[in-house]
Amino acid sequence: MNNTASPTTATSSLQFKAGLVPIMTLELHEDDLQTLAAEIADKAHQSPAMFDNTPVILALDKVPSSQIDIAELVTLCDQHGLRPIAVRGATTEKEPQIKALGLSIFTQPVIKSGTAVSQTSASEKAANPQKASSARIVSTPVRSGQQILAPDGDLIVTAPVSAGAELLARGNIHVYGALRGRALAGIQGDEHATVFCHSLEAELVSIAGHYRSGEPGDKQWKQPARISLCEQKICIDPLF
Repeated sequence: MNNTASPTTATSSLQFKAGLVPIMTLELHEDDLQTLAAEIADKAHQSPAMFDNTPVILALDKVPSSQIDIAELVTLCDQHGLRPIAVRGATTEKEPQIKALGLSIFTQPVIKSGTAVSQTSASEKAANPQKASSARIVSTPVRSGQQILAPDGDLIVTAPVSAGAELLARGNIHVYGALRGRALAGIQGDEHATVFCHSLEAELVSIAGHYRSGEPGDKQWKQPARISLCEQKICIDPLF
């Protein structure tokens, strides 16, 4: 008698699921490792929380990747707390080295922000406007290490957000208090998404994948602020 359970009745020990997990992309505009090392070190000094064991995708679309030693680039990232998990835009000649390093390879064409993703978002909203406009409201302080996600719309926080916390929203982010952690709005590519806060003290803000680390020298630092995307750059304006 065969006691082996059939594939249709056996209980699986795992399950593959699609998820919305935003991952930072390190887009290179320069192939000189010394120059990159100096700039990464400078940014790590400005915003250490952003470099705290953070997974990243190495994007080589805008540089001649054939001239880059991927292993040295990975070592450089590791030295500053960035953990490369994949490479995008590498030449086929580089693929053996990338695979040997245990990294994934993104071969699909790059989707430009505001084009394909935005069109999909618009069609989804037209088909299901109630879902696209739903907002998540959080009324308690967001502590360090907490991550709050609003996958279908805006995220509204009516309390302070501590350093080390992370807010993510498909739409806008509103913080009726001090924003000290990270705030990533438009995580599915909506370039019209905006971050509003009553006191800008953020470690990092992002709109549709465009990042900017918090800088106490900003004019709106510790002031009410509106953060949006202007000509592919993060703009910070007075809220009132």
